[in-house]
Amino acid sequence: MTKHSEDARVLLVSHHPIVRAGLARLCDGTHGLEVVGEAGDLHTAVALVQSRSPDLVIVDIDADRDHVADAIGRLLAVNARLRVLAVSGSRDPETERRAIASGAKGVVFKDEALADLIHAVRVVLASDGEARPAHEPPREPTGARGKPVAGTDQVKLASLTRQEHSVLTLVVAGLPNRPIAKRLSISERTVRNHMTSILQKLNLTNRVELILFAYQHSLAPRLDGSRMSR
Repeated sequence: MTKHSEDARVLLVSHHPIVRAGLARLCDGTHGLEVVGEAGDLHTAVALVQSRSPDLVIVDIDADRDHVADAIGRLLAVNARLRVLAVSGSRDPETERRAIASGAKGVVFKDEALADLIHAVRVVLASDGEARPAHEPPREPTGARGKPVAGTDQVKLASLTRQEHSVLTLVVAGLPNRPIAKRLSISERTVRNHMTSILQKLNLTNRVELILFAYQHSLAPRLDGSRMSR
């Protein structure tokens, strides 16, 4: 595939050659992405960040989960605006928290579909590129009953502001814009602006899709008999 100067530059980091080869093939076959380097260890990765100036680093964090924060921190120390997307074969919440807290824009699990990984890449590349401060507690979106949200959707939900999360919750509860505005002490215009932003960030087109999304990911509270009988 022909690459262009405006393509996003991607660096791949994994101690497994097969993982790097698979990621390289996926990225090279995707419009708008160009693999500018591969690294099998952190030292090489840091050197390539310095010499190749990638826009995004996809890093396999399974090699040494105890030092995830150090690895991502060293990459961002070279370029604070570098975007980092972690991939992992483990759904260990602590490892995921460490990755996000140290500056990764998201974590995608290796058992997810390839299309989900590419979507996560595009979401991360569309972000502002500023790494999350290490001292800032990571947001870990979960459903109303504690069900973990899928990796790529986690990236999208993490991009919502606190007030956008509040609007989302009230929309799913069935409130129109005016009651939402009253509940949050904001104007209806602000609610509409939040809704536009939420739909864009979640790649949805309308309120119905938003509610379906929430139920699919257990973000909506279970409807019990007492509420249904009103």
